[in-house]
Amino acid sequence: LVYDERTERVSARGNVQIYYDGRTIEADVVTYDRRTNRVRATGHVRITEPSGNIAHANDMEFDQSFTEGFVRSLNMETPDRRFIGARNVTREGGDVTIFERTAYTACDSCRADQTRPPTWVIKSKRIIHRESERTIYFEESRFEMFGVPIAYIPYMWSPDPTVRKASGLVMPTFGGSSRTGFGFDLPYFWNIQPNYHLLIAPRYYVRQGFMPVVEW
Repeated sequence: LVYDERTERVSARGNVQIYYDGRTIEADVVTYDRRTNRVRATGHVRITEPSGNIAHANDMEFDQSFTEGFVRSLNMETPDRRFIGARNVTREGGDVTIFERTAYTACDSCRADQTRPPTWVIKSKRIIHRESERTIYFEESRFEMFGVPIAYIPYMWSPDPTVRKASGLVMPTFGGSSRTGFGFDLPYFWNIQPNYHLLIAPRYYVRQGFMPVVEW
């Protein structure tokens, strides 16, 4: 632990662990700037959030309240085994989080072999999460299967995980059998009233073609 009186910076080096407001931060080096009240972590950074999300990064900087900051080379895993990667992440005003050059997949089994592309992945130029609106916005996204682009979506939005019911696209599901072949669907959920809804899920099978699916 080193304190530089000239710059008013405190540096901790070697298997650093910090516990703050329910979060755990681990890194090779953590530096606290007393003048700006900002913390920078570098080298094998690992952040465990109170929600259970676990993030790995090369470099991150943030203020004491986690309302402003940035992260480089982020890889995040959620408790329900969803995976998010981003080149850069910026936190603004304690309300907006911007992910740049992102990749998202919920395919846990296909991540075992990192040398092969995942069964499916959604890549976006930018994802914006506005917590006050409880909404996630996707810009210039494409849907890939086995590394091959299938669909391009210039803009879309989705409620964030805190929303129990809202109209919008639902994450695709995948499955199939020897009779139908591999298949997937991209459902749309229409929250008409609190006591009923409509789910439209066109499904495609490699051997059987398209099958319309509607649930009321």
